Amino acid sequence: MTPRKMLTTFQITAVLTLVIGSVLNLVEISLNRGMPIIEHTVAIGRYVPINQGTKLAFLADVIRVGNYILSVGDLFVFTGIFACLITLWIALSKAASSFHL
Repeated sequence: MTPRKMLTTFQITAVLTLVIGSVLNLVEISLNRGMPIIEHTVAIGRYVPINQGTKLAFLADVIRVGNYILSVGDLFVFTGIFACLITLWIALSKAASSFHL
């Protein structure tokens, strides 16, 4: 695969995954008037506890990674950021090969 095609592929991947992750988080927050989170019994800032009335609980912050609690939308956003970094790396390596120092 040529660097130009890889760059285009990673750009599209980055934008789509960032948009999907943001939309998933926005849907969850708007349906529940805050982001539902496990292990909390009271609302704290923009987080609300998960209960029987929580809509789309699988999109809430329920994935434990070390000391952090993430949602499916967060994973999509992190994937999009990673794809942006790869895109930047490909673009910079292509630009560096064009300039002879």
